[in-house]
Amino acid sequence: MLVKTLLVLLGLVLGAPANGVAAIIAQSDFNVNDEGWRVGTLFSATATTVPFYLKDIPTNNGWIETAGLTPFLAFAAPTAFLGDKSAAYGGSLQFDLRIGPFLTQAGDRPLVVISDGTTELQFRAITPPLFVFVGFDIPLLALAGWQISNGTGAAGSPATEAQLLTVLGGLTRFRIEADWNSNLTAGDDVTDLDNVRLIAGPSAVTPEPPSMALIGVGVIVVGVAVARQRRARSSRAV
Repeated sequence: MLVKTLLVLLGLVLGAPANGVAAIIAQSDFNVNDEGWRVGTLFSATATTVPFYLKDIPTNNGWIETAGLTPFLAFAAPTAFLGDKSAAYGGSLQFDLRIGPFLTQAGDRPLVVISDGTTELQFRAITPPLFVFVGFDIPLLALAGWQISNGTGAAGSPATEAQLLTVLGGLTRFRIEADWNSNLTAGDDVTDLDNVRLIAGPSAVTPEPPSMALIGVGVIVVGVAVARQRRARSSRAV
C-alpha cells in the first residue's frame, strides 16, 4: 500500500507542467466571428453597433474592424470580459490594433477605458504606427500608468491599487480606443482589432513543478519501500 501511494504521488510530480503557465481569463481571436464585440464610444454606457468582420482565408485569421465619424469611437468588449475579473489583477491585457488610413493625432490619448459603473479608469498610449498590427501588453497594476478618467479624454490623476482592484472586481464597461484621427469631431477612422486576451495575475498562475532533485528523492523513496517489502517477504518465507 505504501509503494502504491508513493507511486501515485510521484506520478503527480512527473505529470506537473514543465513551466508555470499564466491562465487566460477571457480571449477573442475572431477566427470564427465577431464574438459579441460591439462598437460605441469610450465613455458611453451602451454600444450596439456591430463591427465589420474580416477574415484572411488562407491563414484562417479573422479580426474586427470599425470606421466612422464618432469622436472617441471604441470597441466594446462582450460579457466574457465583464463581471468579476479580479483574478486579472497583477496580470495583463493584451491585444493587437491596426489603424489607418487617415492622418492621426499626435501625442497620447486613452487607449483603454474600464469601469464598474461608479469608478472609471483609463490607460493612455501614444498613437501607434499606421497600417500594421501593433501588439499591446498592458499591465493590470495601478503603477503601470492607470489614471482616473473624467469622461473627456483628458489625462487624469493616478489610480490607486484599491481603485483598480475594485473596478476589476465588477467590470460593467471595457473599451478599446478606435478613434485615432487628428480631427476629433469627425474621425474618419478605420481601426482593426485582433487577439484580445485578459491574462490572470500571479495568484492564478499554475505553480512551477518541484525540482528534479525532489523527483529523484521520490524515486529513491519508492525504491527503498520496494526493497523493504521484498526483505519482509523473504523473512516470512524462511
